[in-house]
Amino acid sequence: AQQKVTNGDENKTNAQQKVTNGDENKTNAQQKITNDFEQYASILEEAHVKVRYIESIGVIFAFNGTDAVFGQKDVMSCLKCSQSKARNIINAMKAAGIIEKVTGFIMSTTDFKETSLILHLFTKEHGLIGVMAKGVKSLKSPLRALTLPYTYGYFYLYYKEGKLSLLKDVDLINPLQAIHEDILKISYVNYLADLTSQVYKESEEESLFGYFEATILKINEGFDPAILTNILELKYLPFLGVGLFLDRCVSCGSTQNIVTIDGDVGGLVCQNCYHNERIVSLNVIKYLRMFLYVDIKKISKIAIKEEYKKEIDTFITTYYNRYTGIYLKSKEYLKKLNVL
Repeated sequence: AQQKVTNGDENKTNAQQKVTNGDENKTNAQQKITNDFEQYASILEEAHVKVRYIESIGVIFAFNGTDAVFGQKDVMSCLKCSQSKARNIINAMKAAGIIEKVTGFIMSTTDFKETSLILHLFTKEHGLIGVMAKGVKSLKSPLRALTLPYTYGYFYLYYKEGKLSLLKDVDLINPLQAIHEDILKISYVNYLADLTSQVYKESEEESLFGYFEATILKINEGFDPAILTNILELKYLPFLGVGLFLDRCVSCGSTQNIVTIDGDVGGLVCQNCYHNERIVSLNVIKYLRMFLYVDIKKISKIAIKEEYKKEIDTFITTYYNRYTGIYLKSKEYLKKLNVL
């Protein structure tokens, strides 16, 4: 009986300890919110945000926590305020940089639970990042239509380096309507998104964003997506460590008597080094050189014969297969559509 009493006292003590630890954890969490908001408060003050808005933001953080995702409706619910005041508070946080504004493309999405998505976002500022978009699959979500693949816009985030960032809002830069209405253009963009993601993972090169952005915008303007795809593929080769040189024979270095170009060989072939490689028109070589050096943003006209387009793509595809190790299902899908 005494042993039972002793065990009972121990259980009571353990339960009390759990309560104490729970209170400590709660206190620590509250302290973290306070400390984080003190940092945010100074940022807001430096941005000359009105005192009443700073106080309101403090209330919101205390209610939701500093790591929670909340939008305009959440602000209205928390503060029992009007839509206009909630909008002003969100805008104040954007202006102060608490919510970071980045330029980006949604490359793809992954379902998360019933109503949320993880966005795979390619940004000008941070490269390829993951972004949690809570509740955006809900029919009532104002961000539902703005979190689809290939959305191009300004994304407002709680940015967390090396972790999932949190989405707050999206402003479209360009709806890319011509792309979203054309299955062929979407197929090309899907492949380019896959390719760009792969190249970025291997190189982490910031300049990739500019190439990708310019190409997508030109496709949306109505320029030939097959040619633009080949141009971008060539631009990416140096970032994969297999840059293409089109000024001399790849075997002996001669600049004279160039007879063809071959993807397996890895470039130009002169007459002395020729070993039954397929002969292509010298115009194909001329276009490949032009593709290497052209500024995508400045392209105003594209007109190439179909036979040359096929030769160009055959060379680039063979070169990628032989030297890059990148094999993408989206590329195979394009072939099935008989567009490459």
